[in-house]
Amino acid sequence: MPQLLTQAETCEITRKSSSTLRRDIAAGKFPAPLKIGARRIAWRAEDVQRWLDGLNAAAQQQQEGQQ
Repeated sequence: MPQLLTQAETCEITRKSSSTLRRDIAAGKFPAPLKIGARRIAWRAEDVQRWLDGLNAAAQQQQEGQQ
């Protein structure tokens, strides 16, 4: 079973507010959560990590392009 992150944990890891998370999900810029209950959502830790890795790769490419 994959490790799941709560909304609070996801906000803490990404340094995004819950409002920004919702906007980014709607815009396709952040992975959609799983609905795990009637009023609960969670993210797969691997999806969040993949998103973070993508940010790091993009930042690294940008730095290399400026040199």
